[in-house]
Amino acid sequence: MDELKEDKSQLFKIIKFIAVIAVILIPTIYTTVFLGSMWDPYGNVDKLPVAVVNLDESCNYNGEDLAVGDELVKNLKEDASLDFSFVDEEAAQKGLDNGSYYMIITIPENFSYNATTLLDDNPLKMELQYKTNPGKNYIASKMSESAIQKITTSVENSVTEVYAKSVFDELSSIGDQLSDAADGASQINEGLTSLKEGSDTIGSNLKLLYDSSLTFTDGINTYEAG
Repeated sequence: MDELKEDKSQLFKIIKFIAVIAVILIPTIYTTVFLGSMWDPYGNVDKLPVAVVNLDESCNYNGEDLAVGDELVKNLKEDASLDFSFVDEEAAQKGLDNGSYYMIITIPENFSYNATTLLDDNPLKMELQYKTNPGKNYIASKMSESAIQKITTSVENSVTEVYAKSVFDELSSIGDQLSDAADGASQINEGLTSLKEGSDTIGSNLKLLYDSSLTFTDGINTYEAG
């Protein structure tokens, strides 16, 4: 009889131990299964639904129509790294509220204008406004951080390409004028010097763009590239 009681006692201890272990592991098991059934926030951001709202107004830069927002949208449409939807403000907000989108990226009205200041001594920051609804889903907030990093790179590439084309078109026009000048050799030399100085300035300011001038803002909180 004593042996039976001892066996029952041992069995009870084993069951209790298993129960304790199970309770400890429940959060881990839940998290693993839940995350696996959803998305890996760092490996599968291509499944993250992001609404893009383009409010940018094109501007004239030395006779060239500069529309960085449109160029960015064009690039993002060709980019499969995220599930982008290009909608207006109302549709974007509605989708965020009902969970259709996990993030809204808004290209502001002054995006192109600020790009024209890239050669200035104090270039204006180019800001993308983003809004998330992390209250809906913890995973969404984590995925948004990864998405922002990807979009930052896309914006930098877009700005570089569009701005460089505009600048080089301008320099090409200057080159044509210099070729027609009476004292062409001298002025071409001066033009090449100006070209080099301009290139140095562009390079310097693009570095500034990479470091800090591209900014994502969300009310009080700000996520800066770099």
